Amino acid sequence: MGSVRELTLTMSGIAPVLKNEVEKNVPFVIQAYGSYLWELHQLANFIPGAWDPETKQCVACRMGYFNHAKKDYPLVTLSVLIPRLTPFMDDFFKLLKIWEYPKDKIDLVIYDKVKRIQNRYNYTPFIRVRESLQFHRSVIAPMLPHTHPESIFADYNFRGLKLSDDTYLKGKYDKLIQTNNITGLWIMPLITHSMLVERSVLDAMGDEPFVHRLLEPMQAFSKNLIDLEIPMYITNRVRFGHVITTANYNPDDGATELYQMRENPWDWREHFKHETYDATTAFSNILQPCENVYMAPLVNKRFVMEIIASYDEFTILPLNDGRDNVRILSIAKDGKDILDWEVALYYLVQPIITLNFPDQEAMTSLYTGGHIFLIRHNETTSNWPTFNIPSSMDVTMIISIALNKHGKDFKALGYKFERYGCNVRLEHQGYGLLHPADITHAHSGPRVTEGTYYEMVIGARV
Repeated sequence: MGSVRELTLTMSGIAPVLKNEVEKNVPFVIQAYGSYLWELHQLANFIPGAWDPETKQCVACRMGYFNHAKKDYPLVTLSVLIPRLTPFMDDFFKLLKIWEYPKDKIDLVIYDKVKRIQNRYNYTPFIRVRESLQFHRSVIAPMLPHTHPESIFADYNFRGLKLSDDTYLKGKYDKLIQTNNITGLWIMPLITHSMLVERSVLDAMGDEPFVHRLLEPMQAFSKNLIDLEIPMYITNRVRFGHVITTANYNPDDGATELYQMRENPWDWREHFKHETYDATTAFSNILQPCENVYMAPLVNKRFVMEIIASYDEFTILPLNDGRDNVRILSIAKDGKDILDWEVALYYLVQPIITLNFPDQEAMTSLYTGGHIFLIRHNETTSNWPTFNIPSSMDVTMIISIALNKHGKDFKALGYKFERYGCNVRLEHQGYGLLHPADITHAHSGPRVTEGTYYEMVIGARV
């Protein structure tokens, strides 16, 4: 007997033990009513005998587990629901092509409220069904973190019970589950976004499974399952991916994927980094054409094309000599300020700087002094003095990124580093030069002789 507040779950020993701290005993029978019933369900994640504290393994996960040959995989219906504009869908659609689940075992249903974006059709991500099917649970969802830090679901697609003040009760072991310190199958009273549901469950829920009084659709779905006494499971035994946020994404207003670095930072990096970036940084395959001057792939064609297309929309940097070919990427579209660019570019250049400048090993940020420069060079501008980052910015590192291709879009003599007597030419689109600032690496260039060359120049303090 006693209140649920008086119970504690001890994870030491050969099996989890539930203790009543007030009565100083171990309950033999546990009974709950109403909303506390789900407290009892969540205790079933550990007792009786569902969890092994010594091996930190989920014993209950092996119950009902099966591993079919591919020819015996069950038929699944993959429902892709796209109620709003969603960024980075082409990346996820590519993953669907290499999905291991037999294609003849999938019925695909797509609902897309938006017919098309700029004449391109987009689709939404999918969950890894094979891993979820093996656990043979009626309702199971992959654990998916959010990329947006202000999600109402505390950055994950499951939560505890909703209280009367519109807050959510956080389970005692939610943090351990979210950080994968404990892995297994976990009964939860609220799941969202992606799930695998047995057909018989949907039949039992009637014609409106996502409707329950005034609740939001996913809350209503979970509440209807609770009323039917059907447990919902979250699994974190493998890494399934994450939830993309659709906040502030409206290509028609100019807020394209290029400006998703705050809402979806991981996806932004994956979408815009150069195709050979991972291999280059993993194997330290970074060119050094001049002393302390490093050349490496940073961004891909999608990135540079969007930047070039937006060149005329950025603010002109006023220079005393009358030049108008330097733009400032200080305030971007949709209210994205320079800090967003600093964070996004930091994750691209930090591995390269750390590999080649040991004294910068503790680099934790990329501070640009409030400016990133976009420069358009041609034969005329080559006769002008080389653009130098204002000394007032007190930069220690300069990063120059080629936004178009040498030999195709332009021809240039390159950058000449006077002190070391060497000449460097950025020939590949999306490649960057990284070197210390002008105090040791004063240079001229790029000295364009034909065509038009666009570059992004970042003066940073690291």
